[in-house]
Order: sequence, then C-alpha cells, then structure tokens
Amino acid sequence: MSIRAISRRMGITAPAVYRYFSSHDELLRTLRVDVFNEVAEHLRRSCDELPKDDAPQRLITAGRALRGRGLTHQRDFGLLLGPSALGATRGEESAREQDAGWVFGLVFAELMADLWRSHPFPVDPPGSLPPRLTEQLSRLRAHRHVDLPVEAIAVMLRCWVRLYGLICMEALGHLQFALDDGPSSSSGSWPTPAKPSASGTSTGGPPPSDG
Repeated sequence: MSIRAISRRMGITAPAVYRYFSSHDELLRTLRVDVFNEVAEHLRRSCDELPKDDAPQRLITAGRALRGRGLTHQRDFGLLLGPSALGATRGEESAREQDAGWVFGLVFAELMADLWRSHPFPVDPPGSLPPRLTEQLSRLRAHRHVDLPVEAIAVMLRCWVRLYGLICMEALGHLQFALDDGPSSSSGSWPTPAKPSASGTSTGGPPPSDG
C-alpha cells in the first residue's frame, strides 16, 4: 500500500499526506489501529443482535462475522497480520498497536469467558501446563484482565489460533483449491458448528451416522 495509492483514495496529493504523518510506517500503523477498532466494533454489533445468555451462539456469530469481514475487506484484513504486512519497514508492534489489537482480541476473550461461565468446557488439569506457558498465560490474565482460569486461557488460545489462522488463509486466497465460494458468502462453506447444551452435550450440526 503506497502513499500515492492512499492519497488517491483520500483525494489529496501524495506530499500532502506527510502533513499528517511523518512517514509511510506511521501511516500504515495508524491505519492498522483503525482497522483493529473497526473490526472489534463490527464483531460486537454482530453479537448484540443475540441474547446475552446465548454464549455459544454469540461466539459462533462472532467467528462468522470475522470471516465475513476478512473476505469482504481483504486489504484491510491484511493489516491485522502485522505491521510489515503491507510494507512497514519495522516489524515490531508499537504499544498503541498492541492495545488496539487487544481491543479486537478482547471481544473473543469476553465471549470465551461467557461460554466458560455458562457451559464450562474441558481444560487441562490444574498444574499440568508447562511452567513457562503457565507463567506467560498468568501474565496475560493479569495484564489484560482476562476473566478465565489459566487452563481455560490455554484452550482459548488454541481455538483462536485455529480460527484466526483458517480465516487468514481463506481471506488471503490460500484455500481456493478447496473452498471457492469466495467473498460472496460469509458462512457458505462451513458446516453448522455443534452447539453445547446445558448438560454439556452437543446439539446442532449433522446427525450421527447409523453406521
């Protein structure tokens, strides 16, 4: 994403951009913060349409909303992948970017906490995680005020890596060999996820096979 391309979209000359930003890097990082905040707001709005006590469906809806956003705003979505994704020369995140990224991540952290309270999911036994991992997750829990046990945070991160990784691959065109519905659908290729019931069993999704 060049200064010239950005200035064209803004309707100003390329030199005029530097009246507001000292460098190309600063501009991209500012855009990245804005995209984080916009995506977070988009996900919250998608969940606001559902009852507060339906934690499983709210989490599923947020995941689908993130996928839909990735497919319909692919260039913006690329900014979420890191400060160097669209041309920033320094790869390390600024504190402002980290905070904005957490505004985005907090949406899913809160949804996972709601799910944990209403439908506790299986986690590793207390004390079974590697000490270094426990230390890092405990620091995250304290610093970002994540209302989950450390073992549940580990599950949250595993789920997030799979969800976000898959969405990124599709948004960047790396799943076209298998999924070709493209940006026209925000849910088309995915099977209906199983929905936990109050008893801990799953409902929804395909019926079990007789065979």
